[in-house]
Amino acid sequence: LQNNITLDEEANPLNTTSIDNFLDGTTLAIGNQLLFSHAFQKKGRSLTFNLNGNYSQTTLKDQQNSSVEFTHMSGDRDMDQLGNLDSYNFNLTGKATFTEKLNNVTLLNIEYQGGLVHHQTDNRYHRLGLEQQYDILDSLLSNQFNNNYWTNSLGSGVRWKKKRLTTYVGAAYQRAELIPDFAFPEIKHSGIPSNSILPNANLTYRKRKT
Repeated sequence: LQNNITLDEEANPLNTTSIDNFLDGTTLAIGNQLLFSHAFQKKGRSLTFNLNGNYSQTTLKDQQNSSVEFTHMSGDRDMDQLGNLDSYNFNLTGKATFTEKLNNVTLLNIEYQGGLVHHQTDNRYHRLGLEQQYDILDSLLSNQFNNNYWTNSLGSGVRWKKKRLTTYVGAAYQRAELIPDFAFPEIKHSGIPSNSILPNANLTYRKRKT
């Protein structure tokens, strides 16, 4: 509950605003991870698969009541509206990694990774009608859309290790695309792809134990 008073330049009250807001909702979240790794007979050769998935769902009711009372003029305003806010989120990523030992100090690494992030939202606000039912849709506050974000990347690198010094140099090509899908209040479909090269390097030096 919130009350505000608006004053003029001489500190006389112009209007009084009262806002009452009540939220009630539930959230469900589930996540899982799968890992498979296989080492071949040749030392340093391995194949690993990693799969991650997460899902969440939120249902929320938003009750809003507000009133504006003017001190020196007519036209008081009252608003009573109910919002049903539903959202769904899902993401799935998979990664495959292959390693091959080239010599005693050099290891080759090849990796592919793909993923999907999905977000769905349905927000509907209704104002109180003449028959005391929330049946008047407020199109300014209501919206419905789906977003899908796809990523695919393929990269390779070489790790060189000798005594206490480890060096890694590699690069990956990544393609990503955001696909928004608006269903309300305006139907709109579009896609925003992007392509990039992601170089990376790492240098690690371990001090001698004392």
